[in-house]
Amino acid sequence: MRTKDTLTQPLKGEKHHAMVKALDLNEVDSRKRVMWDGQLNVTKGDKIEILRGIIMRDIYDSDIRATTIRNLTRDIKLRSRIEGTMMSESPIDFDPPMRGYAENIEVRSNNTTYFDIVEKGPSRNFIRLYDELIIHEGIRNVSEVHFKGGMYRSAVLDSFIKIESMVKQKIRGYENEDVHSLTTTRLMRRVFNLNNPILVWSGLETQAEKDEYEGYSHIFAGSMQGIRGPKAHQVFEQTPMRALRLLCLANLLAEIIDLSILMPNIHAQNGGGI
Repeated sequence: MRTKDTLTQPLKGEKHHAMVKALDLNEVDSRKRVMWDGQLNVTKGDKIEILRGIIMRDIYDSDIRATTIRNLTRDIKLRSRIEGTMMSESPIDFDPPMRGYAENIEVRSNNTTYFDIVEKGPSRNFIRLYDELIIHEGIRNVSEVHFKGGMYRSAVLDSFIKIESMVKQKIRGYENEDVHSLTTTRLMRRVFNLNNPILVWSGLETQAEKDEYEGYSHIFAGSMQGIRGPKAHQVFEQTPMRALRLLCLANLLAEIIDLSILMPNIHAQNGGGI
């Protein structure tokens, strides 16, 4: 069932900042007509990137005459029959490559293939924000390709799956085996339990440290119940702005996990807030 993520809309009474509104409206959704000399091992929906080609003039019925293409879906690199031949206008390298999805593929009688390359994803402004804000290596590794490719739900889901796996990795040395069978919300509530904590990032000696710890314990559990769970079981429409906000939360939680240690070792470490 396809449902609309209610969080893509402003909360009641919330007004978007002008820049935020502009960014939300500046999502890439463009297409170019591509000509390829010869048969092409590409089918509808394949994700491709054009590495080399010629920008066409108005006399042709295409925007680009591609000479080197990489089919990312099939993990193959292709060269057209004109690549390397003498031509009046030489192909150029596209840096960065033109990326998108293949649609409207048409093979003509002169053994020439035409198709549309459809680019969908965040604007350059969103990509810049992503690069500036999402700095945790683990979160970038699982979310960057998805986010920059416009697959926002996958970027968010994989990031919070990563949070869960990071917690499990961190508690590998914990002796109580029952804990290792827990997942998602139950795992977070057990690991970050103020009365019997497993992972800690401070000495929990002052009331401020205890309040901070208990507050973040709710955020860890809430992220599993309210973000990781629904994203795994339903197909959500997601805006790049909402996805970026959730990725910022994942980035923060990942940094806290990196600071955390198993409770039996807490007295050997210096305490400190986050």
